[in-house]
Amino acid sequence: MTIQIIILVFIFSMVYAYFIYKLIKLNQFRKPILSVTSVFLVFVLTHFIFHNNMGFPINNNLPDTFELLHFHKSKNKIIILITNVDQSQPRLHSLDYDVKLEELLMETIDNQRAGKLLIGVTEKNRLDGVPIITFREIRRNLPMK
Repeated sequence: MTIQIIILVFIFSMVYAYFIYKLIKLNQFRKPILSVTSVFLVFVLTHFIFHNNMGFPINNNLPDTFELLHFHKSKNKIIILITNVDQSQPRLHSLDYDVKLEELLMETIDNQRAGKLLIGVTEKNRLDGVPIITFREIRRNLPMK
């Protein structure tokens, strides 16, 4: 992920340097609206692209399978810290508040504290597109004594 960020910063820098070069070469400083607009667009694009990498909760879809690490209720959102089964890095996700979802997450945290291994599975609801979250227990395969 760090390499992707460095590549994006490099590409943005090159494009912006090209715009500045064109402005200086064509001597278009008589039209400051072009330079102001280009600076504004660079900052807006940078904000939208890097917003997901700044530690803020993201609003996009949950992964198909995940492990719940923690959750927090704030105002009208539930912020959950999960680890994707395929990746080892945790990620914050923001979901709309729902009483049933909060109860499910509380029950899951309690079961995890009791020693159960649980994995979250998301399924898309065909009617309204809202993901349905269920937690399944993973059985441990212990070797024979």
